[in-house]
Amino acid sequence: MWPAASVGAAINTLRSTMSSDTTWLPLGTPRPRGEVQRYLEHPWRHAKELKLPVPDGHDQVMSLFAGRRSARCFDAPTLGSLSALLWSTCACQESAETSLGFAIERRGAPSAGAIHPVHVLLCDPAESRVSRYNGKRHALQLLDVAWPHDLIESCRSVVPSDTAWIVLFVAEFGKTAAKYEDAFSLILRDAGVLQGVMAVAAEALDMSFCLLGLTGDPWVSSLSEEGKLRGVGAALLGSRA
Repeated sequence: MWPAASVGAAINTLRSTMSSDTTWLPLGTPRPRGEVQRYLEHPWRHAKELKLPVPDGHDQVMSLFAGRRSARCFDAPTLGSLSALLWSTCACQESAETSLGFAIERRGAPSAGAIHPVHVLLCDPAESRVSRYNGKRHALQLLDVAWPHDLIESCRSVVPSDTAWIVLFVAEFGKTAAKYEDAFSLILRDAGVLQGVMAVAAEALDMSFCLLGLTGDPWVSSLSEEGKLRGVGAALLGSRA
């Protein structure tokens, strides 16, 4: 169970808004139903079908995607593999100053308006410490926060592992809302794109990676007293066991 104080803080932050005209909608905690619901797919009607040729000459790319799987076994990640994964997906390659109050960036993963509002936090279970990846400095910066015991246990209840690092995707939604009206869907799309790119990069680097249904809230929301942060995903990461 989440501590009452944490739940209360989360409820208060969910009442806040991203800007005067954009409201953050609660994402809940996705989890399997006790009993599945039967669903009939939409019946697409087409007049003609064009068969595509079998891909040729792209063996390396094809094998990468054909071999990608969500992992269930993990060893602790090495510093070198972490560096390669974060460099290829989240490192700042170029930046430009703007009137938004912060710089826009070019990174390996695309983002609406080159804003990149999704931060990556990494929880190291061996040291019980939480770090944020700083893409401009290509560095892990240790956060002065308490170890999120309840959140870690929730992640482990989905995929048991004492050695995997927990990756938290944290949206600073006001950044996107500063430029776009109705920014909510853009932020969720940014989070999904980053998670997908990271999954493929992990496969290319021979790492174990598994996305979870958890968002990271209410713990993530509690990191900002001003209500600027929301959890938009979690994953387990490690070396191949």
